[in-house]
Amino acid sequence: MVLCVCQYARRSVAALPRRSRVSLSHISISDIRRAKSSGSVMASVAPCKILLSAHAGTTTIMATGGNGSITGTATLTVNLTGGGSNNLTSLTVIPASQILQQPGETAQYIAIGNFTGTPATQDMTNQVTWSSSDVLVAIINSAGLATAVGNCSQNQETTITALAPPSTGGAITGTATLTVGSCGSNNLPTLTVYKVGQGTGTVTSAPAGINCGSGAGCTANFVLNTPVSLTAVADSGSVFAGWSANCQPDQTSTCTLTMVNNETVGPIFNLAQQ
Repeated sequence: MVLCVCQYARRSVAALPRRSRVSLSHISISDIRRAKSSGSVMASVAPCKILLSAHAGTTTIMATGGNGSITGTATLTVNLTGGGSNNLTSLTVIPASQILQQPGETAQYIAIGNFTGTPATQDMTNQVTWSSSDVLVAIINSAGLATAVGNCSQNQETTITALAPPSTGGAITGTATLTVGSCGSNNLPTLTVYKVGQGTGTVTSAPAGINCGSGAGCTANFVLNTPVSLTAVADSGSVFAGWSANCQPDQTSTCTLTMVNNETVGPIFNLAQQ
């Protein structure tokens, strides 16, 4: 059921004389399931609350006075598939592939949701369910941080999967791969920035290393345990919509993370609303 709250009266219903207080005795619905409001609407309460069947369409609302005459009508449109709706259509796991050299080494994955409405691109890293197809190669926690657990065999690979929450209405998944190498040298942690969304912008870092201009992404190595600040600037016609959750604060133009792992950060740039 969909709970629609209407407030068509110019003054509070409760402020009207008792005999003039309106009641929604019935709702006439065209093109959607017929529904009755009797017993579910308090005549003396404003705004009125109406329970409607969850179907798209248009309903005519009629208010009647104490003598049974119609005192006013209004039209209510229910649109479940367009306008204000924002349905998840796909998940993208970033990066598409990563390589770890030694057991215990870690790598961050992020999940980006693509939606039909606005905003079109959203970070869902902390909302999805993460899994690894082969836990003898690597495991992954609820925040998308994968840890290599395999031995030193050459090129062991596992598939990393992000599953959208049930509230999105379908079993929508995104996948990536993780390869555990042959236990070679463990290099400095790598920070990878992937710009996502339909908009464009630039991302720079302090200390220097990241400078993402027109390309989709860039990488740089930083000394272990170094705090790195990232700053995003949207291009004309675009707006910056936030960072992936592993870089905080994620709703300001500058965020900071500490390089204790191989990190992946997703700045989101959406198109500005006209």
